[in-house]
Amino acid sequence: MRGIVIGNTGWEVGGANGSTSARILRDEENHCATGSKYYSTGSLCADWVSAVTLDKDYQPVSFILPRDRKGQELLDGFDAMGQRLTASGTTHLHDVVVKADEIPPRTVEEGERITVTPFLQLFLAETQAGIAGSLSAR
Repeated sequence: MRGIVIGNTGWEVGGANGSTSARILRDEENHCATGSKYYSTGSLCADWVSAVTLDKDYQPVSFILPRDRKGQELLDGFDAMGQRLTASGTTHLHDVVVKADEIPPRTVEEGERITVTPFLQLFLAETQAGIAGSLSAR
């Protein structure tokens, strides 16, 4: 999987900041994900898309899918200030099949903070600083 680009499906519209209403339920063989994610950074140009949903016990479940998986709809509709060129948009999950090997084991205990979001924010800030630095050096 060397050289692939992974996009992110982040926040949802409505509810408390950071709340998740997208769901994933297990059938006999696989899981099935349903819901909508807003601000899907980089997903429009990605090879794979990551997401977090809630299972039947309302526990978070992360997964990563090929961007062309049937039932996964990526829309180019995010146009907030400063975000127009981030290949962001909205991701709709319409009964998307998620295979067991696409769900990594959960390594964070309930109530524990994870470092993924701060890492992504730092990475984006560093990228923006690098772009600004290269423009000011001209």
